[in-house]
Amino acid sequence: MNNTNIEINTKKLLISVELVTTLANPLSKRILETISEYGRISESDIVFELGEKPSAVSDQLIKLRKTDLLEINREGDNTFFNIQLGKIQRVSNAINKMIEVNKHLIK
Repeated sequence: MNNTNIEINTKKLLISVELVTTLANPLSKRILETISEYGRISESDIVFELGEKPSAVSDQLIKLRKTDLLEINREGDNTFFNIQLGKIQRVSNAINKMIEVNKHLIK
């Protein structure tokens, strides 16, 4: 039996778990779709478009900000969001690779 040591970067693993968990949240998904549709949109407009409670949208935006998938611009009292398309594509590619490698576990 091959006794290979596998080194796991705990910090990167925790960030990855937070990222995947955030992206799996239905409201986060709807927020990303809304931002993608508009290209640049304020938090209050996201709340209006989704018809969700401001606190729920704010909570998910905070989580999405931590994933670094959003570009954030502040103008006065307003915060505007854009999607970091390159980062979304890299995350999507990485998730697809993990699924492909582990497809035998997914039934």
